[in-house]
Amino acid sequence: MINNIKMATIEQIHEIKVHPNADKLELAMIKGFQCIVPKDQYKKWDIIIFIQPDYVLPDATRSGSAWADEYRKYAAKRIRAIKIRDQYSEGIVLKVDILLANFKNNVEYISKKILNLSEHEETICSKMTQAMLDEFCQTGSTMRGLLFQHMIGTDISDLLGITKYVSPDEGSNNYNSQNNSQSLPYNIPKTDEPRFETINLEKLYRTSSTETISLPGETVDVSLKIDGQSMTVYYNVETDVFGICSRRLQIDMCSKDPSDRRFIEHIKRYDLENKLRAFCKENKVSLALRGESYGPGIQSFKLNPHCKMPPGFALFSVFVFGGSLEDGTHGYQHKGSKFYFRDVGRILGIPCVPILEENVFLSKELVEKYSIGMSKLPDGNFYEGAVIKGSSFSFKIINKHYDSQK
Repeated sequence: MINNIKMATIEQIHEIKVHPNADKLELAMIKGFQCIVPKDQYKKWDIIIFIQPDYVLPDATRSGSAWADEYRKYAAKRIRAIKIRDQYSEGIVLKVDILLANFKNNVEYISKKILNLSEHEETICSKMTQAMLDEFCQTGSTMRGLLFQHMIGTDISDLLGITKYVSPDEGSNNYNSQNNSQSLPYNIPKTDEPRFETINLEKLYRTSSTETISLPGETVDVSLKIDGQSMTVYYNVETDVFGICSRRLQIDMCSKDPSDRRFIEHIKRYDLENKLRAFCKENKVSLALRGESYGPGIQSFKLNPHCKMPPGFALFSVFVFGGSLEDGTHGYQHKGSKFYFRDVGRILGIPCVPILEENVFLSKELVEKYSIGMSKLPDGNFYEGAVIKGSSFSFKIINKHYDSQK
């Protein structure tokens, strides 16, 4: 699992491709994403604003958000994959010019976030910064190009008002139950796998003779990404504390809130507390078991097979926190590690997410297979996506057919 996920950034177009089925459209490649754009509006190496899928446009009443109006019909709830003339488009590409008014009136933002100035440096450089911005806002300015070049990779979601999408199910749990809940303890991170499009996969691929993998012989497991609610149970062996969390918050075990009860009932259903306590004490380690809660009323969607199943829980990862291990292992436990989720699930008798493929070489073809290559699994079910699990990394692949229908 790789963190530091960004929502809206300054990026560069790496390639412009011909749209095979539309004369007035083109395909812009940004990072690993394909976006459909008007023909001749962008060219290779243009610096642009890119907003990733699964995030939310600013509210129409927000000052300076008029740029988003033309996209609202495609992203009423969230930015998602859409299919135009048999080609998928993910994310939104914007001209950097929309930032000019914001920057001209926001010297503090430029100074602190983009130029990375401390308060002392900001005081010294304030006049220089204002002079730079005055030139920056002039058409054809050299300073504009230099500053945007410097900004590539900078997250500007706060400036644009872009926010993380919170599903209705997750929102009910995280907000209605705030009186009974606390943030995740022991620095346990939120469950949020990065998308494959945001990773430099060329360093991981094992492909043809012209491209080699950085870790020779590296193989991966491919697990199913269930469309449900993230859930964590943890046990601290040092303090003898057991707890349960949603994706973002710790849950009071005595909570009567129906959304919280969905998670709490899994503890009894799978005897999670007793099993985890015994395992952690035996191995002298503090663990957080991360999994997906699913069933009726969770992520109800016509293509989601798991919202039609009885309530259940499926383990998808294990996180080691606190204490000390003889081998020095902390954090997420990847393929081949002592506490890999499949091994822990087998020992504890806890259901795990299905493994779709095991010990296969990571390649571009494998990623495309689960992204755009098929809309259904061999068992005939639609699927939200897959998770690639390697010896030192993991990332998710969102199925574009599923996402475009959601």
